[in-house]
Amino acid sequence: MDNHLLKLAQNIPGDWKELAKFLGISDSKIKEIRLNNLTDVVWQAYMMLKHWWTSRHQAAQSWREELRKALCEIDRQDLAQDFT
Repeated sequence: MDNHLLKLAQNIPGDWKELAKFLGISDSKIKEIRLNNLTDVVWQAYMMLKHWWTSRHQAAQSWREELRKALCEIDRQDLAQDFT
């Protein structure tokens, strides 16, 4: 799963904070991730996705739909189609 998350992170460096909000990640966690990785925006995006993945409480099958919906919310249908 890490490879999938890293690949996605490489495609959303400018959008990761907005995506995080639609994935239900708190503002304080977003700030923590940003402050812990100040110089690498791709790594910030990856750490956000990793946090989302490990903190999920939903069925394993629903992760694709959850991520697809969040990507659509930030107008990244180009990436969302990979999760249909």
